[in-house]
Amino acid sequence: MKRGKLMRLTITRAARVAVASALLAAGLSAVSAQPASAADSCLGWMGNRENGDGSGIIKEGTWNLKTGPYSTCDNAYVVHGGAKMWWMCMHNNIYGVHWVYGRMEGTNKKGWISYDNFASIDSSDDNHDGEITLAWC
Repeated sequence: MKRGKLMRLTITRAARVAVASALLAAGLSAVSAQPASAADSCLGWMGNRENGDGSGIIKEGTWNLKTGPYSTCDNAYVVHGGAKMWWMCMHNNIYGVHWVYGRMEGTNKKGWISYDNFASIDSSDDNHDGEITLAWC
């Protein structure tokens, strides 16, 4: 049992390191929310994969899945803390905010949510191809 917990922490830590490394490699950093602008494109954002590797548990509270990777995009669905999202892909918007596109477990509800709204993440080889791939949209 203890070994399983250590592995889970290792996988979670590896996922966080991978995301942080990708952000740094792209030269992006998190910034506070910016006012809406014409550059906030909410159209045409759909995941390009049926299921990427990884998932996350939504943190406590009530959150909106969005139609695109901006807080100014329309709400698609309401989700509640403790729900699990299967990740399809990720994107950093023009403000440097990291967003995840995915499907809520047990439903066909798909949408975008800020990475900050996850209580925990699990990066695992969901499709059993021998690789953990965090896909970018």
